[in-house]
This record gives sequence, structure tokens and C-alpha cells, in this order.
Amino acid sequence: MTLSGVYSSPIYNTGGTFTNAGTLNLVSSIGTFNTVVNSGAWITDPTTLIFTNTFTVTPSGYVSMAAGDLYVFTNGATTAGSF
Repeated sequence: MTLSGVYSSPIYNTGGTFTNAGTLNLVSSIGTFNTVVNSGAWITDPTTLIFTNTFTVTPSGYVSMAAGDLYVFTNGATTAGSF
């Protein structure tokens, strides 16, 4: 699944890989994702996201979070990246 644009409604990706190669701007949204590959701009303000598998940021990608954002990783990960 690939999205680009501004979203304020719930997003659910329960299977497969969600790929962002452009600009994903989630505003006051809720999302559940399986596997994520971010090669573009991943911008949230304020948003709650649940990740059930891996979240990979490639060298061309970045994540911009704001106050009020909540990212929940339920995959049993023992390490976390710095955003």
C-alpha cells in the first residue's frame, strides 16, 4: 500500500508492506500498520500509530513527530530508533 498526501481519518494496513516514497502527512489521525518502509517524508501531528511489525526508514527518508504523537510498537522489539 502506498499513500501520499494529508490524512485525518483512520488508516489500517493489517497485512503486507506499507511503502511511503513521497510525503505522508497524518494530522489528528489513528493508524495501524504491519510492515512499513519509509523512503520519503513521514510527518505526524498529533497522531496515534500502532506498528505490528517493522518500521524501516531508508537513507532518503525521515520522520517528523510533534507533541501529542504516540507511536506504539507491538512487535516485541527490544531496541528503538531515535526520531
